[in-house]
Amino acid sequence: SERVSSGRKQKASEGGYNGSRCPLGYKYNNGAFTVDPSASYWIREIFTRFAAGQGMSKIADDLNAAGAVTAKGGKWYAGTVRYILNNGIYAGLAQWDGTEKQKQGNHPSIISKELYEQAHARLQALRPGPMAV
Repeated sequence: SERVSSGRKQKASEGGYNGSRCPLGYKYNNGAFTVDPSASYWIREIFTRFAAGQGMSKIADDLNAAGAVTAKGGKWYAGTVRYILNNGIYAGLAQWDGTEKQKQGNHPSIISKELYEQAHARLQALRPGPMAV
């Protein structure tokens, strides 16, 4: 288990694919990532709307109303939107276990690094609200 985890971290630090689930917006075939045009549209929408000030719950509601599905084919929730916003792969960054590498990954970008940084900065500035009971 430690060897597998170490190998995945090493692969990600080099900008490679570590064998995890293929992120929404991409397809993985024959050792290469390509952008999935239909799913990548929703990724751009999420980042653009959030950077413009829209809330994660509203974005999730709009995605569900539009018939967009998650990577697992399910419904969107605020937490699913947050997961997307935290993923640097969409800006072309190599990332593993929440740690981004400034090195470009072995995959095309769906959004600009500037849009990712803008959305990520807003996400980091949000304070967690009271816990729902």
